[in-house]
Amino acid sequence: MEKDQLKPKVKDFNPDNITRLEGKAFNPVNLAFMGDGIYESYIRRYVVLNHPRMKVSDLHRLCIRYVKATAQSKAVGALHEEFTEDEKFIFRRGRNAATATAPKNTSIVDYKRATGFEAVIGYLFLTGAFERMEEIIENTVRILEKEKN
Repeated sequence: MEKDQLKPKVKDFNPDNITRLEGKAFNPVNLAFMGDGIYESYIRRYVVLNHPRMKVSDLHRLCIRYVKATAQSKAVGALHEEFTEDEKFIFRRGRNAATATAPKNTSIVDYKRATGFEAVIGYLFLTGAFERMEEIIENTVRILEKEKN
């Protein structure tokens, strides 16, 4: 096998190459898989920047409060009306998708709503709508911060 054949194509790493239409055609569970990683990464950044001296174990516990399915479900309840038509479409597909795993510590309703939320984040990331994705994540954090207080 040639060395060049092992190199990934540029499109594999360039979200600008994925159109809205292509993004909408993705398996919603795959979008949620992508969104889960992106959302958790943003939350970790937020937590570390706001608590620079906190122990890692405490940072982890704090992150869980933002990324658990019940928190995402609660936030999406407040955000859903602000979603664009495309985002509502992706959310419904993610929420209604059959998943291979079952929720362990949450209700099926919260789990499915969280999957829909993560699908929206994944869709926005893969289509290069970074400003919109960050706006939704920031609004999610604000909503969850209000709940905390």
